[in-house]
Amino acid sequence: MQWSVTNPHWLSFAGAPYRLWVVDIRDRKPWCPYKELPDELVTHESWWVNDQLIFCGGVQPKPTEESHVKVIDLHSGTVRIIGAGSWWPGAAPKDVAKRNWWHTSGSPDGRWIAADNWHGDIMLFEGKTTRPHLLTTNHRTYGGGEHPEVGWDRKGRQVVFGSHKIGGMTVCVATIPAAWQSEVTDIRVGLEAK
Repeated sequence: MQWSVTNPHWLSFAGAPYRLWVVDIRDRKPWCPYKELPDELVTHESWWVNDQLIFCGGVQPKPTEESHVKVIDLHSGTVRIIGAGSWWPGAAPKDVAKRNWWHTSGSPDGRWIAADNWHGDIMLFEGKTTRPHLLTTNHRTYGGGEHPEVGWDRKGRQVVFGSHKIGGMTVCVATIPAAWQSEVTDIRVGLEAK
């Protein structure tokens, strides 16, 4: 369960038969904003700006599943792929896992969405254009160790994550290069990057 970061009355939770559910605590009536296809992967959802939920998922089954970073606008129901995953016939799971996303989190300023993969790489996607920026790599060995499970500082300038790069789990902070920050526009209504 997670509280919305922009609407004080909305709470999301994982349910059934569909994964994504939201309830307005004023009327206590749950509703499903996204009804996935049979066997579609929908996982690791989190709130973002403008009453949007971010999640990972795709339609290709294990062991070579695809997993995009997607965002749904809860007001319009529009779903966009922010970070495309990959799948191809005959691919080895290790190779597909290098090009798919598992945990995701949006910056509080609306500029970025960060995602990790099964190899411990962390990619930033511009919230407005979806342009990718590889922030850091190799924080996990494929098949071993915990995922980085990305999060943010309050200003949206640093990504916080777990790393197995030097052995056991270490908490790391990666600062987004100033040049990247100056190029990216805040997607919240009426706000521009400084």
